[in-house]
Amino acid sequence: MKKKGTTSPLARGWIKIKKRKTAFVSLIILVAICLLAIFGNALYAYDPTQTNTSIRLQAPSSEHIFGTDNLGRDVLARVLYGSKLSLSISIVSVLMAMVMGTIMGLIAGYIGGKVDSVMSLIIDAICAFPTILLGLLLGTVMGSGIINIMLAIGIANTPYFARLVRSMAASLREREFVESAITTGLNHLEIIGKYILPNMSSVIIVQVSLSAASAIITESSLSFMGVGVAPPAASWGTLLRDGYDFISKAPWLSIFPGIAIVVTVLALNFLGDGLRDALDVKIRIDG
Repeated sequence: MKKKGTTSPLARGWIKIKKRKTAFVSLIILVAICLLAIFGNALYAYDPTQTNTSIRLQAPSSEHIFGTDNLGRDVLARVLYGSKLSLSISIVSVLMAMVMGTIMGLIAGYIGGKVDSVMSLIIDAICAFPTILLGLLLGTVMGSGIINIMLAIGIANTPYFARLVRSMAASLREREFVESAITTGLNHLEIIGKYILPNMSSVIIVQVSLSAASAIITESSLSFMGVGVAPPAASWGTLLRDGYDFISKAPWLSIFPGIAIVVTVLALNFLGDGLRDALDVKIRIDG
């Protein structure tokens, strides 16, 4: 039972995060990126969809900070516009993977036996495919589009949550406090809700951060290959693809969305590493 005056693991983790400069700075950067994605286009002077061929392929200047593209659209406005879609796809797909993976992992790890064997076989079969390859396969089968790419990335990331949760659930179900809960008459859903899930929440939080970085890379890769976000919608990946044809003449078309991807992915990875240390998480995916 939680003693009066003590802090939760998450509260202690927050205190530790603030002491870790790299993780804390990464968190600030991510918050800034999210705010720019939400409010950037409303505050910036240029419309990301407005074309003006008279100023096409202009280099970065005081008027157009990131330059203009082949249709005369402001690149900074396009990068801000693309951030909404890239971040939305990452967040939705990772939440989807978290929910599906947690359910699969809990069923496999908590019930055990033949159910565990069947679920583990399914999880291992999905894990046999690299994330980008599986995303490419699913994206090709389901077709391009925002919803389809979210589903593809979500399914591709599900096994990583499932294996983590399965390992934790299998370990926790043997602990004394779970056995004591069983003797008090609590049913399985109550035990999972009150004892199993709270004790693996920190592991899930860390995996969310790391999977979000992977999701951004996957979406950008799929969109670059033409099976991700379809025009006229624009993500960082589609901006990279659009700039590829002009890489020698107008390299800024690819440089700035590329920088946005790199900074976001690095910040998520550094934050994930900081969370792992702060929450004292030891991620295990063995069975």
